[in-house]
Amino acid sequence: SRYNTRTCLKILQYQESLFHDRGLALIGLKRYKEAERMFNVIIKHDEKSAHAWFGFGSVYHAERNYEKALDAFDVALSLKPDFEIAYFKRGMVKLELNKQTGCEDLFKAHQLGFPDAMFYLKKYCNRD
Repeated sequence: SRYNTRTCLKILQYQESLFHDRGLALIGLKRYKEAERMFNVIIKHDEKSAHAWFGFGSVYHAERNYEKALDAFDVALSLKPDFEIAYFKRGMVKLELNKQTGCEDLFKAHQLGFPDAMFYLKKYCNRD
């Protein structure tokens, strides 16, 4: 018998990283509601999962629901203050909303070692 994509992607046991990775892949496929369900599974197991909150922020950002995205990234960063990609994504959302504080988040992401932050700091924030 042939395998279809849905069968191959079924997760048989709970592992946070599997749900997180699948959620991010679904965002890439623009299947936002399914991605959100993946992150909800994680939250049901651990409401303090910074990675799940980051996932929610990524979903909301992709949907252009910027205020919800900022809220989710704020939660992720309150749970994991050294989460460099969350600073980066929050900074990008803020810049899309024309909030200059986005540059502060990009700088923090850079300080924490996020490799793409410097490019965007130079492009949007006039920083070297």
